[in-house]
Amino acid sequence: MIDLVQLQKRVYQNKIEKGFNVTDIYQEFCLTHGELSEACDAYRKKKGDLGEELADVAI
Repeated sequence: MIDLVQLQKRVYQNKIEKGFNVTDIYQEFCLTHGELSEACDAYRKKKGDLGEELADVAI
């Protein structure tokens, strides 16, 4: 079973180590929206890269 609190800590630490944003939540929402829009477009147009776009959303 996955401990979600530990997973959150690992994700946060990885973001810090890689130099990703951890303070501008508005920017995070904008980036997530953009990736989700790309996934929606891939789904709507039946493109073959839907899985990749969904992975981008998760990342």
